[in-house]
Amino acid sequence: MVSKPDYIKRLEDGGKPFSTLELEVPDDFPKYLDGRAFTIVFSDNRMEFETGEFKVRTKIYLTKQSFYLYLFKSVMDSENLVIYYKEEQLNELKLFIGQLLKTYKNGTANSK
Repeated sequence: MVSKPDYIKRLEDGGKPFSTLELEVPDDFPKYLDGRAFTIVFSDNRMEFETGEFKVRTKIYLTKQSFYLYLFKSVMDSENLVIYYKEEQLNELKLFIGQLLKTYKNGTANSK
């Protein structure tokens, strides 16, 4: 289990804690998420001094269903996604993640 971002801890403060679902995702998944109708509520970035290239370390997206998608690179440099949700949203989460992955797979299959 990954360490919980401060943004999520502040949301939980005084309320019910979130449940989590963790996935290792393909390297192009962040680009896919950026193209979805999600709101970025937090990001941690850095800039390469020599090139001026902007690098994202972590992002937290908010979905219309009130899920929080925490995207980060692991120590082994793989992309990971943790979804924070309220336990009463579990059935809705299953539908959401099924649709999200199906749309991603269809999009990558069509672009080949």
